[in-house]
Amino acid sequence: MQLSLIRGKETHAVRNLLRLMMQLAIAGLLFICLAQTGARYLFGRTVRREVEALLAGLHAQTPATITEKEIAALPAPVQRWLHRAGVVDRQDPLAARICQRGSLRTGAQRPWLPFSAVEYYTTQRPGLVWHAQWPLAPLLLAEARDRYFRGRGHMLVKALSLFTMTDARGPEMDQGALVRYLNGIMWVPHAAITPYITWQAVDEHTARATIHYGAVTAAALFTFDAEGDCARMEAQRYRYEGNRFVLRRWSTVAEAHEEFQGIRIPVRGQAVWHLEEGEFPYVQIEVREIQYHVTAPC
Repeated sequence: MQLSLIRGKETHAVRNLLRLMMQLAIAGLLFICLAQTGARYLFGRTVRREVEALLAGLHAQTPATITEKEIAALPAPVQRWLHRAGVVDRQDPLAARICQRGSLRTGAQRPWLPFSAVEYYTTQRPGLVWHAQWPLAPLLLAEARDRYFRGRGHMLVKALSLFTMTDARGPEMDQGALVRYLNGIMWVPHAAITPYITWQAVDEHTARATIHYGAVTAAALFTFDAEGDCARMEAQRYRYEGNRFVLRRWSTVAEAHEEFQGIRIPVRGQAVWHLEEGEFPYVQIEVREIQYHVTAPC
């Protein structure tokens, strides 16, 4: 009987310990969730201010209309694309908001993670702000902001919106962000005729775009299909590997096209790094919605 009593007390103590551990775990999870909620608010507020700075003054500008005369000197495949996209005889929107979803991964052996994002993109004053979120674990998120503003690139990634995973800036980021901006003309083709971008014919389906902005120059090869849609973009872009930046071949491929507000754009595709060990697709993306003529963050 005494042995049974001892065992009963031990069982009761173990149950109490387990109950306490469970309560502490729940309390810890609640604390992390509350901390993440507050951090997300602050992160979002910072991004909103950056978007406001990007769009500042656009409401006072009068958009110009893109005419046949303006595109007449462009290479033939670029002209066909702009007609196919539907931007001729339309106003330059000055800015666009692009709502995206898709999946990403950080390594060839890493799992694909679903993400959602909103990107703001300007035409006459090259710039963009991309804000994305994806899950790290149930209830826990990573948050990223990629920015190109006043000729400077900056990528910031935080776990739980609190702990910095990536904070990259400098000359290589400036070049990489400018290449990314150049790629964005697929979604905002009005930007293809800005004075910062020059075009050179390569063949009947390909043209080279070179963008000069600030102290940085970047170039990319654009390929257009038989119908005139923009099908592929390829450029040299800096990639962070280990503890240094390396210039690598980078491409984006369009897999489907649709119209938004009368403008035909790629709505599904992927981004690929071309590495020594082979191709590394790392982003699969879909455009859910695009709004042109944006003058303020939503």
